[in-house]
Amino acid sequence: MNPELELLQAIQAGQTDFTRTGAWLDLFLQLAEQRIEQLQRVLQHWAQQSQSTLPFAALPLAKELADLCAEQHNPNLAELTLRLSQSLQNASAAEVAPGLQRAIVQASEELLRQLHQHAAGVPVITPPHILAALH
Repeated sequence: MNPELELLQAIQAGQTDFTRTGAWLDLFLQLAEQRIEQLQRVLQHWAQQSQSTLPFAALPLAKELADLCAEQHNPNLAELTLRLSQSLQNASAAEVAPGLQRAIVQASEELLRQLHQHAAGVPVITPPHILAALH
């Protein structure tokens, strides 16, 4: 069944916490994977350009990912997306050191890995060095 249709049926049936339904998880995963793949393409292009400014497209994608992940019952996933979004906000306002640029790209790769872990029901733990590098 289509995740959007299943979710609509759950809402119409009066389920108050539809965020724990399989349809919600399927829809979340579908949307989050699309956004992270788009963000990774933007970041890869940015990383290949020497001394280029962060493309604006990265900001709304990261914000949308942070909002999507905040609705999941997974604080590690939510924290990583929030820190990534904040780092991209900071990167858009100033010149970015190559180390931070690499950390941002690495965090996006880690986010995709964690997304797949979350989908499989495996506990998600963000390596501390990834979070620390985003500061």
